[in-house]
Amino acid sequence: MGASKTKHYSKETIQIAQLANALGHPARITIIQLLKENTYFRNVEFQKVLQLSQTTVHNHLLKLKSAKIIEFNYSPNEYHVNLIPENLDDLNYFIRE
Repeated sequence: MGASKTKHYSKETIQIAQLANALGHPARITIIQLLKENTYFRNVEFQKVLQLSQTTVHNHLLKLKSAKIIEFNYSPNEYHVNLIPENLDDLNYFIRE
């Protein structure tokens, strides 16, 4: 399979695709659901709830962070994860149109 020819698509289309790709795993959907129900979560709490290894959880969180869906707030020995709901507005708008 060849490389994607992203120059053929609008900036908005690429952004929607990146958001959809970041949400394309059940663990990441669960992370979003947990963050919608709670103000923030500590990284170690995700490991317990998802029953996944620290590395796997971290990789899922990085995928969501790179799509700007979540943000990290660091403190000694852990970090808190917050949802950035306004960054999902483009996806909401796209789906509703």
